[in-house]
Amino acid sequence: MNNETKCSGIIVGDIMIQRQLHSQFDFSQVMPGEIAKDFIIGNFETTVKSGQAYANLFPGGGYASVPANAVADLKRIGFNGLNIANNHTMDFAEEGLKSTMTALAANMIPFCGAGGNLAEAARPCYIEAPDCRLGMVGITSSFHDSYAAGPQNMEFRGRPGVNPLKHRAIYTLPESDFSQLLRIGENMGVNSYHNQARKEGYLIESDYDMFGSFNIKKGSSFSVETHPDKVDLNRLLSSVRDCSRQADITVVNIHSHQFKAGDKDCSPDFIEEASRKCIEAGATFVICTGPHVIRAIERYHDGAIFYGLGNFIFQHEQMASLPEEFYNKYGTSRALCDGVGEVMSIRSDGGKKGLFTQPKVWESFIVDFSCIKKKISVDLHPIEIISDDCQAHRGLPKRSTNKGIIQRLKKLSQEYQTDIIIDENNIGHLEWTMS
Repeated sequence: MNNETKCSGIIVGDIMIQRQLHSQFDFSQVMPGEIAKDFIIGNFETTVKSGQAYANLFPGGGYASVPANAVADLKRIGFNGLNIANNHTMDFAEEGLKSTMTALAANMIPFCGAGGNLAEAARPCYIEAPDCRLGMVGITSSFHDSYAAGPQNMEFRGRPGVNPLKHRAIYTLPESDFSQLLRIGENMGVNSYHNQARKEGYLIESDYDMFGSFNIKKGSSFSVETHPDKVDLNRLLSSVRDCSRQADITVVNIHSHQFKAGDKDCSPDFIEEASRKCIEAGATFVICTGPHVIRAIERYHDGAIFYGLGNFIFQHEQMASLPEEFYNKYGTSRALCDGVGEVMSIRSDGGKKGLFTQPKVWESFIVDFSCIKKKISVDLHPIEIISDDCQAHRGLPKRSTNKGIIQRLKKLSQEYQTDIIIDENNIGHLEWTMS
């Protein structure tokens, strides 16, 4: 960023859109004031499903799909940059990814986080404005192994998929429990397959003792630590450094469902580590999506880390169709079921369980930022996702007068020594000058 930089933008969380938006929906329903922004970006957590696509055996928890004309709706309301690295990117395998990228390209919406090979998936995308250029890098830690994009070489083409951020969890146990677990593993043959696979060269050696697929070590008390995979992290930081050389503002979008100590409000160690290193590498903002709840903000060096933006559109159970395996999973079939509505009711036990029963998923906020020269100002606007019975509105965002949303965000952020100023209109504020 230099002394000529001048721009403004909006960043939102998860866009789990499953159908077209109604024609009257626009940002004026969500945020007060003028919505003429250089950038409006978010996480596109669905797949544009074409007629050629088939259902992946390993979906991202369920099958998320949307018609191609819904992408035009996002373009209409101002979106001009999207991350597509998440657990639903490959719900409909390679053809689903292709049709998603085709729809975004047809609507001239730059995207990042997935591609025809690993180099494409890791590559930043750029959005042009009169006095500013924004670059964005996308990556996800929530994916089945088969989702990960692969590198190509002089002998093989690369594999289509997402830009992956793997991580390792290390479980520390007191000596007596550690020894007992090793005995159990040996007596039950828990490690037999892994030990044989290492002997035969199919698995690499581990620095830790193993209990099945878990890394364990001896210590003084129980603890868990997580670290990002070094290869994935280095690839991410290389993209961030290159993006920061070519853009005035660099945004990193990390999609992650993981949490710490059984608390969905808490970011895991490996996400904190990766996010801070991204800021050190030149990122202005690190945006974390995935847990569907708001998390803390950390002001770090010259940037800010948003550990959880929550939802922007949350049409979680409003897809038009589902594959047979989804019906089978819940003890029925398409032939024996009325359709999507009934099988979703079966899954939720008549509305008694599921994400939508958790009050926090219906509360969120929007990041409204401006940059003038090297001064960055951020306004945090509380929103609510509509959860009433009107199906036309359900899952869409609206302005919120709930003072608890930004107050909760302020409290969560204090753990990171970040103070959010809340004004009389219930808007949160952050401001800093880059070095």
